[in-house]
Amino acid sequence: MANLWTLHSLSASYGQRPSSFLGLASESWDAWQVDVATLQAGRYVENKLAERDKDGRPRHTLEELIGEGRGVKEQRFGALGMKARKVRIKEDGTWE
Repeated sequence: MANLWTLHSLSASYGQRPSSFLGLASESWDAWQVDVATLQAGRYVENKLAERDKDGRPRHTLEELIGEGRGVKEQRFGALGMKARKVRIKEDGTWE
């Protein structure tokens, strides 16, 4: 989602199709698919960022919406029944 948000922001700022930043031929099916996916993802994030609670505070953060906030790793691994943990890498390249 973060890559689509970046692409959406670039295309909005520069007034170009998202597919043009990827070097896709403008008349190609691939370009159209990228453009539509980027538009939908960008509008979703924009609309969620516009949501407010009853006190007028934002209900969502950009980090939360694009998947770069705290707890993202736990959410990804939790769905697989796995738990993320920190390890120390030794000089020889092995870990504990």
